[in-house]
Amino acid sequence: MAYTNDDLDTVKAAILAIAAGERVVAVTIDGETVQYQQADMMKLMDVQNEIKAELQAGASNQQNIYFTKTSKGL
Repeated sequence: MAYTNDDLDTVKAAILAIAAGERVVAVTIDGETVQYQQADMMKLMDVQNEIKAELQAGASNQQNIYFTKTSKGL
């Protein structure tokens, strides 16, 4: 599944909502809605870590291309 920064923000908001005392939060990622309760805080944190890892892996796949210019200095 390809995650986006918006997905990460959604999960972070859900974690904060549960920490603030909400009993149930709903998270929608890629059209699929999942409800989490206070007891599911660790599951939400696992999802957050999974999204972070995928986003970081996607960012590190970019290749740097360097062009050099040489001359005889004349």
